[in-house]
Amino acid sequence: MKDCRIEKLAKNLIEHSINLQKNENILIEMLGESTILLGKELIKQAEKIGARPFLTLLTTKF
Repeated sequence: MKDCRIEKLAKNLIEHSINLQKNENILIEMLGESTILLGKELIKQAEKIGARPFLTLLTTKF
């Protein structure tokens, strides 16, 4: 089930907090497996406006 709070947070971060624009690059660094859903939603929102997102996921599991 999709959490609309994550979608809203990602949209606010991409569109308002950093004011990402079309054709801009963004590096999204997430720490821990619990951040995967937010990372995916940030990618979705960035691609929706025409930006180029790159994701780095750091975990402590080996």
